[in-house]
Amino acid sequence: MFMSAKRRHACINGHPIKNTKKTTAIQIAKNMFQLFLKTSKITQKDWESAYRRITSILENFPTKIIRLESYNGFSPELDKKHFDLIMDKGTPNEHISFWGDWMSYTGCITVRFYKNWEKQLELESTGEEVNQDKPITWYPHTPYKDDGSLPISNGIMPVRYHYIDTEGAHYRFALIAIGILLENLFPGRAFMTLWDENEESIDAVINWLEIHFNENFERPLFFDKTRLLETFINEYKNKKEAVCRMANLYRKKHKQNMEFAIKHIGYQPTFEFYAEVLADTSFGTFGFSDILMPWIAVTEDLEASLNLISASKQLLLSDKENERNIEKAAKYDLSYILKDLLGNYILWTPEQREQLEHFYTNKEALETGQEDLFGVMRRMMGYRVDICPIYATEKELFEAFMYHDPKKGAVFKKIIDDWINKNSNKYVDLKQKLEEKQREYEAAKLQPETGEADETMLYRSIKNFIEQYPKHEQFFIEKAIHANPNYIRIDEAMDDLKERVEKIIRSDKHQEYANRVKAFPKDRNINYIRSRIKEIGYSVHPEFERWLDEEQNENTLFHLHFLLALKLYDRDAHFARFRLLWDKGNWEHWQVSAKTRSINWSGEKGILP
Repeated sequence: MFMSAKRRHACINGHPIKNTKKTTAIQIAKNMFQLFLKTSKITQKDWESAYRRITSILENFPTKIIRLESYNGFSPELDKKHFDLIMDKGTPNEHISFWGDWMSYTGCITVRFYKNWEKQLELESTGEEVNQDKPITWYPHTPYKDDGSLPISNGIMPVRYHYIDTEGAHYRFALIAIGILLENLFPGRAFMTLWDENEESIDAVINWLEIHFNENFERPLFFDKTRLLETFINEYKNKKEAVCRMANLYRKKHKQNMEFAIKHIGYQPTFEFYAEVLADTSFGTFGFSDILMPWIAVTEDLEASLNLISASKQLLLSDKENERNIEKAAKYDLSYILKDLLGNYILWTPEQREQLEHFYTNKEALETGQEDLFGVMRRMMGYRVDICPIYATEKELFEAFMYHDPKKGAVFKKIIDDWINKNSNKYVDLKQKLEEKQREYEAAKLQPETGEADETMLYRSIKNFIEQYPKHEQFFIEKAIHANPNYIRIDEAMDDLKERVEKIIRSDKHQEYANRVKAFPKDRNINYIRSRIKEIGYSVHPEFERWLDEEQNENTLFHLHFLLALKLYDRDAHFARFRLLWDKGNWEHWQVSAKTRSINWSGEKGILP
């Protein structure tokens, strides 16, 4: 289904298009879209129906899906955006191709769906089923690695597969719509996975689909864990493997996975699985805490947590001939765990610990399993306040640790006493500090905010624009406009950019260059314009090159030259330039003075080649 745009990569059913970009846990952390199909159970007739509906989705999606022809760096032609999405219509090669959407001014890899199912099956991206007799959601049991690697499903070739990273690309909503459509058209024969998309987005897409097609749609399996589990749980004799399967599908969502597994699969298989995962990490590392802390949060049981640590150590010791595991087990030290829990305020009451939530804490990391880059840096630098999700008294804490390692009773007692003595006044000090910050905050609220009027005006403009659309489309319009507010004030943005170009042309600093450009013959200006567009990776109107060849006005080419020579560092100006290149009608107004505005001209140094 997915075909690479040469410069990027894609997948379906597991197969990758050749990709040279390395994959890391950070790269795949957000908005990773995959679509798997049970190819052995889909016929040409099935696929023709699906293709028609996919086409209907893409041609009618509210934010206007677009196709990109040619690819920067791989073709001598310019990248050109098109609204007509069907390629090679009426031929065996007919397919629908899309790259992004017009309104949000965002895009990602080119995705292609072929009309001919046999043609689709020839593609490297189609993949093969691991086992035709197993559900599409199933996959052979493999040990879990807490490394952020990709989820896998039946219908793929192991290792050789990839995904679509849709982060920041608003056409992902159309992809979600296609995934939901296929799951509903092909029950048990299609499976979509998508990391870090919220329930609101899924509900909005389902609502749009139901109104567009005038029929009901079930939620996608990935967003209905109970139904998803039912599809494969009986395929695993050991229920621990079903726990592993869910953990593989929802990577890094440890707390959510543990809660779900204990409730729907059972405590014992969940305990056994996470003991293995804990044993696979190194004691005392962030990875160890990333498993242990969610377990504490879910069980809210200190004894159950110490049992998990003990079980993971015993797993390491079970193979006496594995020297590496024996060495790992020797590093287990419960005094370290005790210090960690004390540092996470296990002795503070829930009421006291509420004060800590005003700071950057581990709460989001526990709930989502992820942190952004700044969150990771804060944690590593010690700026994150970790909060233990359970409360224990001094006596309960001491007795629990004594039970698991009675020889260290004196050590445990000293660690607890030292912490209490050191932190006896910390709660009072913290509360005073927070009260001071609250007073400062309340005082700041009374001060007038600069730019508030402009923000309110923009908000009203966006609101009015969104309300022009039917209710079931407004979610997508709002997301697109917030990503690209210049879509509704494009005339102003283009005027600003025109004025910027005019100012450069008029400046003394660039007069020598301007005089040289004025003397350029037409073909030299056109060659520069084409090569510069190619260099900066811009996409243009399908007729752009013909417009250039037909343009007789030297002044127009002169201004286009400067428009492309200008180095832009902000997205608003980039969008304005794109729209100037897209609409030939704007070329006729170079000499029309833009509205007088206050423009910050700092940073214009070295703006021309």
